[in-house]
Amino acid sequence: MTTGSQTTSLQLFFAICFSLTLFACDRNMVYEKIEDVPGSEWNATAPIDFVVPVDDTLTVQNILITIRNSSSYKYSNLFLFVTTTSPSGASVCDTVEVPMADDKGRWYGKGFSHSYDSRMPYKLMIKFPLKGDYKISLLQGMREETLSGIEKVGIRVEQSKIK
Repeated sequence: MTTGSQTTSLQLFFAICFSLTLFACDRNMVYEKIEDVPGSEWNATAPIDFVVPVDDTLTVQNILITIRNSSSYKYSNLFLFVTTTSPSGASVCDTVEVPMADDKGRWYGKGFSHSYDSRMPYKLMIKFPLKGDYKISLLQGMREETLSGIEKVGIRVEQSKIK
């Protein structure tokens, strides 16, 4: 029988191992950053911004969105407003639906305990037209001013495996 502190230590160990496996470095990764949502409470007026430096305008790349939700998240999806601003200042805003759970409430993301990590394609097989810093802003687009249960959000840019 394990004590409470042994159980907590074991859970922490597995969380670290899982995170290292899920987010391990690979050759295709160009950029990745994951930000905490303070208190797992995402306000509808609080965008989470990422600055993606782009030096390569020739390689085909993919942009993915990473979401970590807790099991207390009460919806089966998440709507996001994604605004991308190029180095020239031109902006494009997309509304993106991220499926989070199936019809029976089973989370799509990988996880254990009470947290689940999902990675969803946002833009596939694109070439950035300009070199420089691209700003990608994520804003929750649900019908609640404060959305509970979203712990982290992130952006990943990787080289496409299909050229």
